[in-house]
Amino acid sequence: MTPLPEMLRRAVAGWVCCGFASALAAAPIGTEAHDATPLTARARESGLAFTGPDAISLTFEKPSDIITEVSKKFPAAMAQARQSGSFSGELYLQGAYEPWGPEPAAFISLWKCMPKSAWLQPQQNPFARQFNDGGRLLWPIAAMQSSYKESDFGFCVDNRAGFAAAATPVLQAKFAALLNRQTCSGTGPDDCVLVMRLWASLSPDDPGLAVAILRLEHDVMDRPLPELRNPSANWMGVNFADGQARFDEALRRAAFLRAKLLSVLHAPSAWPSGALPRTLRQMSELRGVFAGVYVTRFYVYQLDHRNDPINPWHVLDDTPDSDGRVGYAILPELRRLAEDPATDCAVFAQWFLHSNQFPHTEGNLRRPDPLLQSRYVLAQWRDRRPARCAAPDYEWLRQQTDTDARYVLYGYLALLDGLPADERRDVMDGLTNHGAACTGEAARSGWLEQTCAKRETAAGKKSAHSMRSRP
Repeated sequence: MTPLPEMLRRAVAGWVCCGFASALAAAPIGTEAHDATPLTARARESGLAFTGPDAISLTFEKPSDIITEVSKKFPAAMAQARQSGSFSGELYLQGAYEPWGPEPAAFISLWKCMPKSAWLQPQQNPFARQFNDGGRLLWPIAAMQSSYKESDFGFCVDNRAGFAAAATPVLQAKFAALLNRQTCSGTGPDDCVLVMRLWASLSPDDPGLAVAILRLEHDVMDRPLPELRNPSANWMGVNFADGQARFDEALRRAAFLRAKLLSVLHAPSAWPSGALPRTLRQMSELRGVFAGVYVTRFYVYQLDHRNDPINPWHVLDDTPDSDGRVGYAILPELRRLAEDPATDCAVFAQWFLHSNQFPHTEGNLRRPDPLLQSRYVLAQWRDRRPARCAAPDYEWLRQQTDTDARYVLYGYLALLDGLPADERRDVMDGLTNHGAACTGEAARSGWLEQTCAKRETAAGKKSAHSMRSRP
């Protein structure tokens, strides 16, 4: 926590002795002339830094207690915030300072780092979107910019509120008690999914989080989503209200799966066997919900970019797959998806973009993971099954020298003799860039030389066959 400067320590004594603390704790600050205390809102804001818990109750049992207390002390400012959708001035509560203790630190951390939507709409689903809302409500009060990391609760508590060491044990205990007591009956800041998301961001390795997620998963994931009204409408015929309830709830489930995946990856011993493949399957099923005209038309419901703070695939982007277990769990999931012809290719694309096996970015764009795509296609072809929604990245394979890429490359080479003639020619054309790679020093040794020779032989046989077939 922030140490209390010596000048501030001296001021506290003077202000408290003159009764400023009791004035701060008196009636709320508003804008009317008949307010019960003459202190302005700005003076009250500054006074919190001096008197802390003497000016405002910094204890709480559940997050909604915090908005109740702040609204009581700053009713006019909160009314303005709910009208404008943004916080300013005195609502940036000062503190906490070293003498205040762990619970005030947790109070201030929650206030500053909770998504603004929970404070502004305490009776609603905190993940609900509005038409053209820009996603700003998913960021906290303390965010200094709109970057993805600023939306992360753990980052905010540590870097914007600055109280992680003192606040974390209190928050863990409060979150666990709330979920035990209310299960999933809360809304706004007390919504069980929001609480689990905050907890997973703060301490994903906490076994208590895994216990809570396992206990409440049925309440979140197993109820049917609201129906999409007018499901056959085209781009111009669909209305925002047609899918608002459905996709607000779908975003809530995305936030849940984000929390679950964080816990599964960081506290694997707290989960039963098979938890990772099951979570990936749930993610695929959810991504299928977001495929279609409605989400394409109303971009506020797109998982990537528009809803980064709750997107479960970003967990894969942020978590190093040091032992390879995530990558090797994704491949069977892709092969399972390939068995269902109804699976939209957007579901495959989501995995290729977020597999965390390859540095995806090219400038500001993401590119699909070429290793995962090539491994998936190879596995399907080995079993004589179609590889839906993907193709090998031959150019990338030809240029790589690392062990994983070469293993996949040699897998394609081993398939050549067993493929039908047309498919064999396609693979050889891909690996040799239609023969362009068969010139120069690189083509005079190793696998490329052999592949170029096979391609040339196949081309000769095709030409001879064509000549014999002429009348």
